[in-house]
Amino acid sequence: MPGPYGPGDGSPELATTRRRSGAYVVVLVVMLAILGGLLFLLGKQLGVFGTTSTAQVTIPTDIVGNPVADVQTELQALGLDPKASSPAGTVIGSDPKPGTTVAKGSTVNLTVEPAPVQVPVPDVRNQDQQTAENTLRSAGLSPGTPITQNSDTVPAGSVISENPTQGTSVAKGTQVVLTISLGKAQVKIPDEAGKDPTVAGAELGALNLKVTSANEASNAEPAGKVTRTNPAAGTSVAAGSSVTIYVSSGAQQVAVPDERGQSEATARAALQGAGFVVVSTNRTTTDPTKDGTVITQNPVGSTAPKGSTVTIGVGKFSGTTSTSAPPTT
Repeated sequence: MPGPYGPGDGSPELATTRRRSGAYVVVLVVMLAILGGLLFLLGKQLGVFGTTSTAQVTIPTDIVGNPVADVQTELQALGLDPKASSPAGTVIGSDPKPGTTVAKGSTVNLTVEPAPVQVPVPDVRNQDQQTAENTLRSAGLSPGTPITQNSDTVPAGSVISENPTQGTSVAKGTQVVLTISLGKAQVKIPDEAGKDPTVAGAELGALNLKVTSANEASNAEPAGKVTRTNPAAGTSVAAGSSVTIYVSSGAQQVAVPDERGQSEATARAALQGAGFVVVSTNRTTTDPTKDGTVITQNPVGSTAPKGSTVTIGVGKFSGTTSTSAPPTT
């Protein structure tokens, strides 16, 4: 049955309810539109809609000087497309340049310095320096300024070691430093004369010298003391060399020639030639034939230390004759 407001029951309350419902719908549509717009913008930033060209990334500034493989991995992780001029080597530049901000997905062209050719270091130990350096040059390597040191096993002028070491693979043109032997270390022999042989031997042994000993007569040093060394004191020799110390056996004993009956000059020359010191005295004689000749001698007919004194008595004619027998020694 129709209501009081005509067909369809168009009461005021129903009209108001309908107007409110329409307003809600409009507000809901507007909110959905705003939300959709925000989601669209977010999706573009994340690369969900269309291309990723709007996302921006900065090319790292530390890529120069690093291996190209490491740089490519780093750029790919940022969403960039690295293209290298060489598959191996070191990055020396890029296009766009490091520090530039570009769209995600952009191509970055990397300029790469190819890795140098690797060559093995040849073994030049025990070669003489010139030969070793020529060997290094033939292998494509550069001899550096050599260093020197003593060696007990490698002859002077030959190679002890090399750095980098033999067998190592290095870039062609790398500098190799050689250690050249100076030979065995040199030591100066000290003066051991007059010392006890045990003390002398210990001092020489402390210098890394090999000590042997021998005896010899000496007028300069008492028996049992060192007279000299061979090589002589002050001589420089290689460590490990042999040195002989000579030990005094006492003064040298030599035969005393009998010069009685000889002229003073002849006797003096003979005795001095044998190593003796000659002292002459006058001996009065009445025999004119004895004048100027050696009448007495002490010692005589035995041995005496070389350098000791021999006394001769030289006849001095008194000017009178006598039938008595001539004096005897």
